[in-house]
Amino acid sequence: MKKKKKITLSNKNMPKNEYDARIIKRMYVTNPSLQYLVFVPLILIVLAYSFFVAKISYWNFLLGFSGSIIFWPIFEYSTHRYFFHANPKNKWLRKVLDSAHWAHHEYPKDNRIMLINPLVSLPAAIVVYVLSYFLIGQYAHPFIAGVMAIYLLYDWFHFASHNKNYKNWWFQLMKHHHMKHHYQNPTKNYGFTSTIWDKILATEIEIKNKEKKEVSVSSADK
Repeated sequence: MKKKKKITLSNKNMPKNEYDARIIKRMYVTNPSLQYLVFVPLILIVLAYSFFVAKISYWNFLLGFSGSIIFWPIFEYSTHRYFFHANPKNKWLRKVLDSAHWAHHEYPKDNRIMLINPLVSLPAAIVVYVLSYFLIGQYAHPFIAGVMAIYLLYDWFHFASHNKNYKNWWFQLMKHHHMKHHYQNPTKNYGFTSTIWDKILATEIEIKNKEKKEVSVSSADK
């Protein structure tokens, strides 16, 4: 199997000539607000459709929404570990992975390669919606509303973890978890919003007692 090139870390932005050669055009956006402008109205539309058109009961809505909470940690862990860190032979797929993830590992502070364009994430959400509808019927409406809401949380956290240092305990825990993935061992700590599957599948980097205190890894207080 073809080897991935050795990852070298840089706290600078990717040089323009390298960016133009490696990054697929329109894969990313640089305005964090764009995700909310696209997905918040969609979430509201799905919620309205669920209650006023599909006539879903509050109980069934809660069941469908709860499914998204169970689904997301599995989805983010499995795609991060088994897709974005895969080592395929296909040149086109390697190009996609390099643009979508490997480059971010080399330039973790480059905000130009951090926020996926809704032109990419929205079609992915539609695919999940359609598949879930065939599998669980009307529960797919609250399910996809939950998936999109959690996606916004994930997107905010990932961007903030590389740029901010909020004092919130969950933020500090998950930021520490994610920064260890970047700066200590990229074959560990695959979870973004939860550590549960890293614990279950033994891919979590051990946290020492002194590290359980407030941490700020690789970024200044903001």
